[in-house]
Amino acid sequence: GVPSGRLKGKAAIREYWANGLAWRPDLFFELKDVFVGVGSVVIHYAGLGRRAAAESFEFNDAGLVFRSAAHYV
Repeated sequence: GVPSGRLKGKAAIREYWANGLAWRPDLFFELKDVFVGVGSVVIHYAGLGRRAAAESFEFNDAGLVFRSAAHYV
């Protein structure tokens, strides 16, 4: 529901997940794998409808996520 496809800040992420869970309270994720790189991590999981998904997270020098992307089948 965000035209740019980007969420910025904790409040925006909180609202996104609150809306999603209100829409689908039965939402379930099954962790498949976690891939660790230098300054990044990718989480591979089964999501809505058991469809494959992966999310990548890049960390800054303070260990905080500064960029992430979600990919769905």
